[in-house]
Amino acid sequence: MATQKQAGVPDPMGTIPMFDPEPFRRQAWLTKAELAAMLNVSERTIERKIKAGAWPCHRDGPHWLRFSPRDVQAIEAALGACHV
Repeated sequence: MATQKQAGVPDPMGTIPMFDPEPFRRQAWLTKAELAAMLNVSERTIERKIKAGAWPCHRDGPHWLRFSPRDVQAIEAALGACHV
């Protein structure tokens, strides 16, 4: 009887890339002020974009906003699409 590899069937565990959370753990999450400085925009601009649903964020309580590395990538991509 032929095994999966002998029959030409791809190994499901070998073809699915596994998510590695380690790079995201090493990178610090940004505050609203840090993101504003990085993007050279005002904190109010960030608040407006979040309220409009254009930019992702995470809330720590009612007033604290945090931006993960993945959020920052999405925001930079959105900004890049606007400046094309």
